[in-house]
Amino acid sequence: MKHKVIVVGAGIIGSSIAWRLAEKGYYVVLADAGKLGGEASSAAAGMLTVGAEFPAGDPLGAMALTSLALYPQFVSQLEAASGVKIEYNRCGGLQLATTEEEWNELRQQATSQRANGIPSRELTALELAEHIPGPAVGGMFFDDDAVVAPRDLVRALRAACLRIGVEILEDTPVQELHTSGEDVSVRLKDSTLTGTAAVLSSGAWSSSLGVFTPKVADLSRAFPVRGHVVSFRAKPGILRPILRHGSTYVLQRADGQILAGSTEEDCGFNRTPDMGLVQDIHRRAAQLLPALATMEPDDHWIGFRPATESRLPEIHQMGSAPVWLAYGHYRNGILLAPATSQRITDEISASLGMPSRG
Repeated sequence: MKHKVIVVGAGIIGSSIAWRLAEKGYYVVLADAGKLGGEASSAAAGMLTVGAEFPAGDPLGAMALTSLALYPQFVSQLEAASGVKIEYNRCGGLQLATTEEEWNELRQQATSQRANGIPSRELTALELAEHIPGPAVGGMFFDDDAVVAPRDLVRALRAACLRIGVEILEDTPVQELHTSGEDVSVRLKDSTLTGTAAVLSSGAWSSSLGVFTPKVADLSRAFPVRGHVVSFRAKPGILRPILRHGSTYVLQRADGQILAGSTEEDCGFNRTPDMGLVQDIHRRAAQLLPALATMEPDDHWIGFRPATESRLPEIHQMGSAPVWLAYGHYRNGILLAPATSQRITDEISASLGMPSRG
């Protein structure tokens, strides 16, 4: 059987693409060196925040807004396709200022963002006190911000892919990818997959693969930016919106779990947590949510955000070769998954035409 599309990398980006392509009738093979969703996807907190992530003029801002708007439908369709319940909560996000200087900067930024389609509103002192017991000079509320549980997405994408016939190959490192004419060959350790198109979505590992296509520039370098996440067990309902100040965030899931982060570390694929950084996150998070000061973390972990030198993702076809790139989403892979999968699926469909299964 001739494989139609081979997706290399089974994080939430790659798995979403595989699912959407299979919905259109393509035969899809989804290969990953580890487990489906086993790296950055499962480590992410799951914030869907445009206001705090994309300043006015950011080249990804429009795509982020589109993807955020797609999320309710994305979750609904994925739940129906998989039979898996996904925790999704449009809880809003509160960006805090603790000094007058920060507040002036935040207000100026929000004004510019509104002109670019990112809505927000200033909270009154009374409204601010309802959301946060800690000290704050001002707060900007983004009503459209939401939280999704990434591990729910991983379970749902696995189930949806299997139900629709995607062949999932886990613990299957891809070594090289070659194109010749209209075909793509993906070389594994002991075998080769052949298809008519391929998608490279291996996150921080993407540029380490050998990709050989005629008359195409080298891949943009992908590399990991490590981040820590700290977890606390608490009663549900302590916190509704996402709280953010600078690089610190705090959010709560429906079962009561509170997540706090984060850090940005250029230290390669170092999987050993730094307990000093874990303690620092705890300290910073307690400044936003004082109840955390008396809680001990129940867990902590690290994730490898997939970055590029430009901090912009590669989401496009490689020249005229039948190879598409979908990596480098950095801090916003979960947020950008609906728009990325839609863009790549539409481009492949337009290029290949009607799918065939053999």
